[in-house]
Amino acid sequence: MLETRNIELALPRAGDEVVWLGADIAIAIVPPVTALAFVKATGQMLSIHDSVGVAMDLDARRAIPIPPSIRAAMEPHYLPEFA
Repeated sequence: MLETRNIELALPRAGDEVVWLGADIAIAIVPPVTALAFVKATGQMLSIHDSVGVAMDLDARRAIPIPPSIRAAMEPHYLPEFA
């Protein structure tokens, strides 16, 4: 991960079931990922977590396009409407 941000909106109460939903919102050299946490029973939003990663060529020490095998694994989770 290059960068990660978390915005806390509320805290769950004891016994609340917390659900996290995450999505790849772009498939690019630097792909952003967003995850939302909320209370299952009420739908109350608890937090928003954004992160940005990068595929690296460790020998060349530079970002590279996402390899096809990794890209294929990301595509089912690609939800640009969460951008």
